[in-house]
Amino acid sequence: MTRVGYYDRMGRVRHLKLKFTEDKITPESAQKWARHWALQWGDVNHQKKVRADLPGHAWWFGCSGHGGYILVAPMSAVPKLFNDKFAVDGAATWSDYYYTSVKGYAVYRFEEDCNWAVLEYAIPEVAYWAVLNREREFARYDKDPERKALALKRLKSPKLFKQAVAERLDRAWQSILRWQSQGVIDELQRLAGPERQAAGGGM
Repeated sequence: MTRVGYYDRMGRVRHLKLKFTEDKITPESAQKWARHWALQWGDVNHQKKVRADLPGHAWWFGCSGHGGYILVAPMSAVPKLFNDKFAVDGAATWSDYYYTSVKGYAVYRFEEDCNWAVLEYAIPEVAYWAVLNREREFARYDKDPERKALALKRLKSPKLFKQAVAERLDRAWQSILRWQSQGVIDELQRLAGPERQAAGGGM
């Protein structure tokens, strides 16, 4: 069991207890760590596990003050950009002395206004999950018959669904161009590779 220290709102020292199996954090501990950082945005109103091929565990949190993605993953398994710009706790932010206590894991936060786009663009499987989750919700709950029909059509047609994912990645890229520094833009272009760059940023 690993104890991660932090200060509560009253300035008192508290600890999270995180469990690792060999060198991997348990899903329950990853969720606990992620939720702790989501609470910096206010009370958690809802959270959804991102079910995608990821180097760790991620959730989308909607909180009373804000929201976004939080990823818990090994520092060595994510792009260097994440460690440099989006780490909020763990191995990427602590001194070398403490690295082994969390087995090289770190917490990465991507808020909903701008930084969501960085995670989705760097790991397109997250954009795929976001579109799938959105269309399933519209198909089940939307009161607009036209929007519900579009969701059902996209879910049944691989071509239309792929187009919807490409559109989301294009929106992510436009957000990145507007809000991120040139260093972040350059690194994301490098990660994307020439094929996606030639397509104008999307898939």
